[in-house]
Amino acid sequence: MTITANTAELPTNTDSLAVKNLTLNLSGGIDLGNGKVHGAEGGNIKVGNVPTGKDIVISDNASDAAAGDFRISYRTINDTLDGFKGFDVAGDQHVYFYGGAVKKSLIVAGKQGVVVRDDRLYYRGWHQVRCQYRICQQILVLQSSDQ
Repeated sequence: MTITANTAELPTNTDSLAVKNLTLNLSGGIDLGNGKVHGAEGGNIKVGNVPTGKDIVISDNASDAAAGDFRISYRTINDTLDGFKGFDVAGDQHVYFYGGAVKKSLIVAGKQGVVVRDDRLYYRGWHQVRCQYRICQQILVLQSSDQ
């Protein structure tokens, strides 16, 4: 299934969508709300349509993203998107992580670098990701052997 729009939302806890594979072409960022998108076993999620020249900001706080940035919420990665084996996103600018936690495998790529703001990013609740000078590299992979 492919969703192409500026934004999309499952606003309540009872809203749900079941798919095997999902492509999100959401030009306004990804904050899918409180519902659930259930991915089938072995299903993949693909994020497309990150606007050229826009930084990717990963944060639950909308004010962390400047006007025009492509924001992805931790809530969407960790809770709304359920059952997918991982979450991958890439852009041609920076990827910024603001204080938060990632509970699943994640691959992010920013051609100008991946930056951890607030000096903290937790992976699966207990690993703290540390990056020299807060710039990790152009690609950050957080992956668990049990996924």
